[in-house]
Amino acid sequence: MTECDHMLTELEEKTTKWQSARDAAEKAGASERDTADFKIMDAEYLGLQQRVRKCIEEDGSEYDKERLERLIHKGG
Repeated sequence: MTECDHMLTELEEKTTKWQSARDAAEKAGASERDTADFKIMDAEYLGLQQRVRKCIEEDGSEYDKERLERLIHKGG
């Protein structure tokens, strides 16, 4: 497995967690903690997306690019 593969796998896992945190923060009556947790997770998620994008630009295959685009569209 290449470095990009590892990073894409990590991004897939984080996408699911990010979606759950987003859902919790967007619910009516969400707690301040839910909102704060989502803000932190969102920053980490966006940072990981940037690192993955850079890795793919430098060393990734077409499949890696397609996989990243699917994740970004799924996650938002």
